[in-house]
Amino acid sequence: MPWRTILLWLGFQAVWFACALGAARGTNAPGLIAGLSFTAIAIATSKQRVPEASIAALSGLAGLVLESALLRAGFVTFAAPWPSEAFAPAWIVVLWLAFGSTLSPLASALGRNRPLAAALGAVAGPLAYLAGERLGALQLPAALPLTILALAAVWAAALPALLAIYDRLAARTCDLPSHPGR
Repeated sequence: MPWRTILLWLGFQAVWFACALGAARGTNAPGLIAGLSFTAIAIATSKQRVPEASIAALSGLAGLVLESALLRAGFVTFAAPWPSEAFAPAWIVVLWLAFGSTLSPLASALGRNRPLAAALGAVAGPLAYLAGERLGALQLPAALPLTILALAAVWAAALPALLAIYDRLAARTCDLPSHPGR
């Protein structure tokens, strides 16, 4: 596994903890600083800056829309709800932004296996929320099985969609195949 991939995943985990622990303490600042710095570094060190920046931005937008929908549907309540309690907080949107900057190595690892991406999203997504709840970054309602099902559905759709968009963006911006072995 290339060093950049390892560093991206380790860096993203640090961002995840900064976002979750900061939110648990009622502040967005640690997550915003870590997430924006990580995303900038990930894009600056990429060989395909345009698709990486584009997918990071689209991922952040998807996070704003999806997390706001989950919030309004009552599936999740966020700690540190800045700038508005009506929408997903800045820290979770920045977390999605940072996640978007890790999609290149994930796309390379999964290839175009969208069912595998959906399964990965359906499992890893809800686990991240459960961990975030344990840290105090968010709360899940009492109807936990329904919430887990909703989170699994969101992530089973979001991850393959983001990977497909990344593939298209990467293919349009370079003459070389976007991912070896496909």
